[in-house]
Amino acid sequence: MGDEINFDVDDNKNINNKRLTQNFYKRVFAYLVFFLFGVSSWLLVNSLFVEMGELINITPEGTKIASLLSLIIQFGNIGAFILILLLEKKWLHQEISILIIIIIAIGSSVICYGTEITFGTNYSIVLYIGCFGGGLGGAMSVVSYFAFASMFDYSTTSAVATGMGASGLIASAIGISQTLIEFDIVVFFAINTVVLVISFLSFFLIVLFPFYFGLDRNDIYKTFFARYLKKSQVLSSCYGDDIYNISDDEKEKEEEERKLHELEREKENNLYENNILLTSTTGIHDSYIESNDNTNKTKYQIIKETYPILLHQLIICFLYYFLFGVIPYAVSEYKKSGAYTNWIYTGGLVFASIARFACSFKVLLFYKFIILTSLQVILFIPLSLCCYFGYTTFIPDDWIWVVVFFYIIFSILNGYQVTGIYQSARLPKYNHYVEELSRYLGTANQLGAFFGSVFSFFLVYFGVFHGSDSDSYTSSYN
Repeated sequence: MGDEINFDVDDNKNINNKRLTQNFYKRVFAYLVFFLFGVSSWLLVNSLFVEMGELINITPEGTKIASLLSLIIQFGNIGAFILILLLEKKWLHQEISILIIIIIAIGSSVICYGTEITFGTNYSIVLYIGCFGGGLGGAMSVVSYFAFASMFDYSTTSAVATGMGASGLIASAIGISQTLIEFDIVVFFAINTVVLVISFLSFFLIVLFPFYFGLDRNDIYKTFFARYLKKSQVLSSCYGDDIYNISDDEKEKEEEERKLHELEREKENNLYENNILLTSTTGIHDSYIESNDNTNKTKYQIIKETYPILLHQLIICFLYYFLFGVIPYAVSEYKKSGAYTNWIYTGGLVFASIARFACSFKVLLFYKFIILTSLQVILFIPLSLCCYFGYTTFIPDDWIWVVVFFYIIFSILNGYQVTGIYQSARLPKYNHYVEELSRYLGTANQLGAFFGSVFSFFLVYFGVFHGSDSDSYTSSYN
């Protein structure tokens, strides 16, 4: 009798361990797929800045190309604002918009094969077109990807944000390979295209198997493709003739998983409330009571309640994109200035990607956004002064690496905070309008980026920042 009981206990333990292992691998795979999906957002834009040292050498614009491309990229916000209107009015479905975004990214990457084509002018016209397409896709992805991910398992937001950040890491890896193997810029963008196609396939994997990636069965009609895939019997072949009829065991399992997710979200909310006060000093219990009234809130009420994090997003994106356009002027008149420019952009993108990935671990989350924003402002001031004064600063040749170092620190803080802000939108107090809040955060992101880029562009073209021309840049690159 006792042996039979021990056998049953051991058997149950083995079953539970097997289930935990399966769930772990399932989550890892789901995270990887959403990660690859997120890569498509800014891969082309990051690749352009990874190649900035080379672009300065081969384009007629020379040093000015950085601020010019930064401005062109921000014109993509026009598409983002139009997309927001279409989504708000429900004239365009979320998944269709994502499909369009990835196709634009792939097409723009192919266009960039002709980077050196100027049609006999002093302007890199083909590069401008490819750059605009990359900026258009990137800007639209910010207001669409996070809202799409919010319909799935809670970890998908982190996966998408990490993928967006890691697009810089992937672009940097391609750039490093280019240095080691010595292939030309056409091959560089061809590899980019392959990565974008993989991202495209990852997106289709998500829409083909939405339940596997954490979509609630009751939310099936929130997804555009699922409705039509069901008609074509793709979903029926995967989930049975009736995807809504599930067994009692499956219902019990889903309920246990839901309670576990809610408990984890409550712990995260507790951490958040203990670190930062947003709109009130109410406790978690009060916020849950108030959440019952959140379902019917208008967009103006949502913005009013969440304006602190929206403001943080706006400010830090303005700072980042302003420096992005003018930072070459901090090193343009130093020896090996081209190499320093590459280190600045590559190092900034790589370490910012690592910082975004760190937000995937709840133990590393830090929600005191006022501290993070203040640190970035403190770094922004001396970096801007270095860009303004250039070689006339007190920094000697042997110490110019300090500028590179502080820019990388600035990029780390920025990448970490941007992702942390998106993560905060998944807290229980925002649960009833997480999709809308994610979209508004994306809008704040793009507004900050737009104004930062436009401001840096006009300062450069009105001669506020002084740097070397393309000839001196070429001579110092090696």
